[in-house]
Amino acid sequence: MTLKIYRDPSSASNPHLFFTKHVTIDWTIDFNRQVLSGYCILHLVANETPAKSSDFIILDTREINVKNVSFEDLKLNFEFGEKNFAGQPLKISLSNIPNLDSIKELALKIEYETSR
Repeated sequence: MTLKIYRDPSSASNPHLFFTKHVTIDWTIDFNRQVLSGYCILHLVANETPAKSSDFIILDTREINVKNVSFEDLKLNFEFGEKNFAGQPLKISLSNIPNLDSIKELALKIEYETSR
């Protein structure tokens, strides 16, 4: 599937490489601390070309504490970019996923906690 992508100037993400097919969320609500903790699984589909067209995915975030990012049981490296008016980009490395060049769909699990 090929999608026409329009660049959003307030976003640091790279949606031209992947689009989100589905999101699965599992949260625990801590009312005393006023935070959500848990994970989301992003079901992503490579836009036209295999996933190897990029070695990373960039997501837009704002004030979250990411504890772990994984693909299946494989832990993935990640880092936050510089904060700006729109939030903070989360860059997830795909470079250690085996056979990435033949993968059309990815399910990335992101474990995190919100801030107050």
